[in-house]
Amino acid sequence: MEAVYLPDGALRHRPKLAEAVLAIVRPEFTRRARALADAEAELEFMQAIVSLGRRGMSDAQRRALQQRKAAVERARAAAWPCNTYQHLSRMVDAVVQELASGNRCEECPGAGIIDGNGCTVYRCTGIEPLPDMRRAAAVGCHRSGYPKRWKPVFEWLLAGLNQAGEVAARKFSHALSNGDGLQQARAAWGLKM
Repeated sequence: MEAVYLPDGALRHRPKLAEAVLAIVRPEFTRRARALADAEAELEFMQAIVSLGRRGMSDAQRRALQQRKAAVERARAAAWPCNTYQHLSRMVDAVVQELASGNRCEECPGAGIIDGNGCTVYRCTGIEPLPDMRRAAAVGCHRSGYPKRWKPVFEWLLAGLNQAGEVAARKFSHALSNGDGLQQARAAWGLKM
């Protein structure tokens, strides 16, 4: 929230922002990398079973092998690039700039959530996306490689930071309104709410 609405103040707290971003990115990066490694291990295991058979491949083994190959392809497509951490700083800057742009979704007013469910209008980001070409330039990658390699990472980070900003805004608003203290004061004075 501070990085989006108070850019000068956020510069002083850049290490805290980097720490917060790494705290949400690292588990997701690790989860995706682990899913790919597990799928590849399952494929290797199935290939070993087939090679030990020495009689040729049965229909069940052929289907299992095809399923394992498809699982590897899905996991590979979902995995983030190995050098994600190297591009993270520029990506965070681009995400913060896009969040600050004010291109809010009209369905969910930028929250990315409607009635507790993800707003599907802009892939739960709450932000009308910039063209891929502009995002690629902001991230510092070639525009032809952006859609396949970096767009999923960027959109995941955009949605995550937008939701974190919304949570921070609600907490900030609650603190400013002194929600609990106001209710207690009204009750103490016998005022109806």
